[in-house]
Amino acid sequence: MNEANDTSPRSEAHPEQPVEDISSVCVIVNPAAGQDQPFLKTMNNLFKEAGVDYELLITKDAGDGRRLAQEAVGKGASVVAAYGGDGTVIEVASGLIDTHVPLAILPGGTGNMMAKAFGIPLDFTQACALIAENNAALRKVSLARIDDGYFFQLAGIGLEAKMVEGADREAKDRMGILAYGVAALQALANPETSHYHIDLDGESVEIDGVTCLISIVANLGFPRLSQALGSLDHPEELDIVVLERADMSTFLAVMATTATGAPPSLDTIHHWHSRHVTVAADPPQGVQADGEFLGEKGRLEVTMLYNAIEILVPAVSETAQTQEKG
Repeated sequence: MNEANDTSPRSEAHPEQPVEDISSVCVIVNPAAGQDQPFLKTMNNLFKEAGVDYELLITKDAGDGRRLAQEAVGKGASVVAAYGGDGTVIEVASGLIDTHVPLAILPGGTGNMMAKAFGIPLDFTQACALIAENNAALRKVSLARIDDGYFFQLAGIGLEAKMVEGADREAKDRMGILAYGVAALQALANPETSHYHIDLDGESVEIDGVTCLISIVANLGFPRLSQALGSLDHPEELDIVVLERADMSTFLAVMATTATGAPPSLDTIHHWHSRHVTVAADPPQGVQADGEFLGEKGRLEVTMLYNAIEILVPAVSETAQTQEKG
């Protein structure tokens, strides 16, 4: 089991593999990403010096990331890289499902939660170096399909989605990561309860709650949460959590679970595992997936895609592996 301060979720269930020589990379760029930095010269210098052929493609509309990734695979790219925020990353990743062409993450957004979860450097030069200097490893990663989209980490309906809705593009551009904190305070001031009808691989559950969370816990970067929820024993299944209330005791219980690995201490926090889940909410509530607000929905359907893609992560030295196992 990893220590709590190890932010890269490595486990025996997800062994890392060496990367073969990278000869070509297709970089898919979202020009509307949260960070404003001159990246082109840095990328050009690193890749040319390393002898890596690269192609730069720009997204303009929703769906471009997936389409361009599929086209890059067809052209024979060794690696497809996504430069942008988490929304860009998941869209590009969805075009690589079951292709065995790895994804490289070049963080350029506001939250960059996927990069943080897998220990990928937030510094653009260092992230590019994983490709250019061939000092990366391959890690198989699960995705989830939500209706006609995908997510890496977490989908939420209700209160959690309301927080994301409040942190719109303008707020994130103005305040950065603080936009999420401000939105959270606003959402917590007036949480709305909905009645959930949940289908878990054919088993039905009826419950009232302020939010329903559907996650791939191994991708969240909180190893003690995986321990608390028993997710390591269910690697091919989603974690589903419903919170009945949004008060201080619930907040403290969730924080304690994340920090200590102890199971949730309140009977108002409910948890299940399932490969396939549908949630019907009455009244309908807002839905988000990996920080992208998807609007209000009365029903959503989520399916686990186990080990669907490979991503480039920092290689672990033999010394670090020995310490980790010890």
